[in-house]
Amino acid sequence: MFGAPKGGSTSGAKTVAPQDTMSAVGKLEETKEMLGKRQLVIERKIAAEVAKAKEYAKAKNKRMALACLKRRKMYEGQLDQIQNYIEKLDSQLIAIQSAQDVSSVTTVIKDSNVHMKNMQKQTNIDAVENLMDDVMETHENQRAIQDALGQPLGMAADLDEDELEMELADLEAETLDESLLEPITPSVAATNQVPAQPTQVPAMPTVPSHQPTPAQSNTADEDAELEALQAEMAL
Repeated sequence: MFGAPKGGSTSGAKTVAPQDTMSAVGKLEETKEMLGKRQLVIERKIAAEVAKAKEYAKAKNKRMALACLKRRKMYEGQLDQIQNYIEKLDSQLIAIQSAQDVSSVTTVIKDSNVHMKNMQKQTNIDAVENLMDDVMETHENQRAIQDALGQPLGMAADLDEDELEMELADLEAETLDESLLEPITPSVAATNQVPAQPTQVPAMPTVPSHQPTPAQSNTADEDAELEALQAEMAL
């Protein structure tokens, strides 16, 4: 209802050149800058009117003070309008930048789609299918060649794998029986072991510190009496 049919274009539609978009953006920014300067001027006027109203109030000049307050109200109204204009300009700038982004993305997608179609025109689908069939046939031939090269030759081709497996099982069983019948002999390490030497030093005999017993004293007296008797016999 509101747009053109798919694949068509609206009648009377005009293509916007990039320089036209940049010019529109530039005018919006210039206008916004001008309004910003105007806003600063009005803010200074409002501050001046408030200061004069205070001076007239101190001087008890009510009429002039009220006149200053009225002018301040009018300036504040202008300031609100300028702020509203600046907000509208900001909205318009954002909308133009968004539309410019959409236009750039759409152009890139359109160009890439055309390029893809041109590439597809240079490629025949039948040729692609034939190529894939040829590749699969080549792989199958390679597998057949590898299988043929892996086949045993000469006497090895006549050997029975099942018979070889049975002979191997018999050899393993025979080896197990022989190991069970062998006598158990002590290991070399066990026969060569040396008895452990005692590590403790034997205790030295202690010297008795007590007095001689009565038997020892009697023996000494008897020796002394024998020596005296021998001396008397010599005389």
